[in-house]
Amino acid sequence: MTTSLYSDKHDKRRKLLIKARKDAGLTQSCLAAKLGTVQSRISKYEIGERSLEIIEFLDICKALNINYHEILDQL
Repeated sequence: MTTSLYSDKHDKRRKLLIKARKDAGLTQSCLAAKLGTVQSRISKYEIGERSLEIIEFLDICKALNINYHEILDQL
């Protein structure tokens, strides 16, 4: 099991979250506002510069109004 920030599963999860955000019609700034954070934090995980803690992942799914299983089942 690889723990690299740039593993295939990490990359796929990142792309799925980007797609979910765009499908929800949200910009990075809008999502950041919903999460009470800054746009650069969203940008950094979307470009793969940082990883997500599990709680943060769950919060993002909630803000996007998707069930986290929708992402995890595709990994």
